[in-house]
Amino acid sequence: MSIRKRILRVLGLGGPSASQSSSALHPIEELKRKHPEKVEDWFAEPDVVPVWGGNPERFVQNLDSDTLHEIGCKLRWDDTVPWFLAIAGHPLCDHATLWNMYHLAAPDFYESKMRESGSSRDVFEGMDAQVVELLDLIVARFQQDDVASKTFRRDEEFPAIMVKAQQQAARDQGSPLIWELPDAAFAETVGEHHAPQYEVSMGDRILPAFDKWLAVRA
Repeated sequence: MSIRKRILRVLGLGGPSASQSSSALHPIEELKRKHPEKVEDWFAEPDVVPVWGGNPERFVQNLDSDTLHEIGCKLRWDDTVPWFLAIAGHPLCDHATLWNMYHLAAPDFYESKMRESGSSRDVFEGMDAQVVELLDLIVARFQQDDVASKTFRRDEEFPAIMVKAQQQAARDQGSPLIWELPDAAFAETVGEHHAPQYEVSMGDRILPAFDKWLAVRA
């Protein structure tokens, strides 16, 4: 993909979201619309940390919940599971961040594999074993109601009412889901905009948040 096309996608001008009204945009995205001439310079900044080959645990340890949410919800799911594990284990991880990562992990797929193997985790290796570890960790935190906050909105692609219905249907059939979410996972969330220190661009680059970067260069 050309640099120009990547910039247009960052601005939301080169893809399916182009028709989205600016009033619905996150404040950072609104700022990018207002300063398109600056986006290319921002996009040319070196990555804060390499997504592949970096040290996720070390990088995330001093991040706030806003930035954990940004990375946990926008990082491309592609051999990057150590990032999600580091975020899911972080004491400041928000409720919605855990929820979104749970669904990104495709529990249905791993559920079917587990049942085929007689519920043995030994069938999983490499990245798949990491995903199973991630699912275990997320469900455990929800079971203990161990979340730092309920500040951000859950991803509407996975409506709570539908997830609850799916779990209830599995129970009614006498086969509860292996990674069933407890009631605490369905708590109400506030849905505030997050204000990250860094943001994920194009799914595989971690850059300074555009608003903070622009303020330094204004």
